[in-house]
Amino acid sequence: LITAEDAGVYLAALKDYMDNGEYGQQLQTHLLSTGNPMIRTAWPTARKYGWDEFAYHDMAVVYAPHPYLIAILTDKSDGLWEDLNRFTTIPQAFEQAMAGHWAATDLGPNTKRGV
Repeated sequence: LITAEDAGVYLAALKDYMDNGEYGQQLQTHLLSTGNPMIRTAWPTARKYGWDEFAYHDMAVVYAPHPYLIAILTDKSDGLWEDLNRFTTIPQAFEQAMAGHWAATDLGPNTKRGV
């Protein structure tokens, strides 16, 4: 069992390792190229997804102008397509809300768009 809060803790540790760990760059390369992307965004996304009989999950470090962590956990209660749509609509809503802030901020070294 996992909660979104748990996923956030794991993602923060994963991002720290990718940024600073001995094999962090290798791990990042693998997570940037995983198949079956569920979280969909225009930015490079280092993700770990999973599923079982009753759930789809995806958690990721999204390398937007200011990288962010996101975890979407479903239980397929609304049906497959409604749940899968959340993997696109949630990041889009967040990025639209942040667009003005990102445009007004010096992006500096946090930008990893070319990853």
